[in-house]
Amino acid sequence: MIIHTKMRSTRKGRGYSVRAAAMAALLVLLPARLAFAQDQRVTVDSIPASIDSYLHLRDSLARTPEGGAAMLLIAMLEMKKDPGLGLQMMTVMLDRSLLRQGGTYKGFTPSASVMFHVDRLSRDDAWRYLPSAYVEGTTPADGYACEPPYTYLFSRNAYSGSESKGSVKVFIRTYGVMPRPVMMKVNSNGIWKPAEISSLFVDVARPAADTKDDL
Repeated sequence: MIIHTKMRSTRKGRGYSVRAAAMAALLVLLPARLAFAQDQRVTVDSIPASIDSYLHLRDSLARTPEGGAAMLLIAMLEMKKDPGLGLQMMTVMLDRSLLRQGGTYKGFTPSASVMFHVDRLSRDDAWRYLPSAYVEGTTPADGYACEPPYTYLFSRNAYSGSESKGSVKVFIRTYGVMPRPVMMKVNSNGIWKPAEISSLFVDVARPAADTKDDL
């Protein structure tokens, strides 16, 4: 594609203005920024049936930022069926900055800020559909219905950070809204854990059955 720009001289005898030079630099940088974006799918065959099997899968899959983010999303799916086990899964998956002392798993429990969102979603009855909204292919029209295997589509951008520096922001694709960011940090055992997850608790379009008007 050829982009034609009309440039006006700011001083007689000068062919380029400062504005035109800046535009030229932008046109050079833009393709590089776009090329940096990358998609990655992570598929989990099924939700582990116990905390031990979850830990086994975590230690294998969470060796990348996207794999670690997928493990948190699997824990959120379990919250729909078994909140007790789901909360244990979240506890072992979260970065230490999002934990506090408590009795959920080996002396730890999610922080007050995380539990604020957990309790709010329970009050709003949103756990039954919000975790499923992150599974690729689900829509509000079918109530975000999903069956295993569960596939998640992630992306990064030019500002996501570097794995070599131990911190990477990944984005999870979600139907009908902008991709949602999750900040991932690697721990001393090489496991990538979520350190900022507030965007995952923002509501999505409610299932179509919830908005039906029978009046």
